[in-house]
Amino acid sequence: MQVGGDWSAPEYAPEQAEVVWIGTNPFANSLHWSVWLYRYTWSNPHPDWEISHADLVSAKTEASYVLMAMTVE
Repeated sequence: MQVGGDWSAPEYAPEQAEVVWIGTNPFANSLHWSVWLYRYTWSNPHPDWEISHADLVSAKTEASYVLMAMTVE
């Protein structure tokens, strides 16, 4: 599962992601914005391979990311 947030409008939502929460914080309030939290489910193309770790890697853009949760089935 991939979770992402966005300070802007829904037209910038990640593709194939579902909005699961819309809220605010003091910084977002000061700009009259809201914080969007998305959920994305990824299917392992090799379910017979063991996943031993997950790397969170920066694309070195202005975007930031926060991993809120991850589940494995």
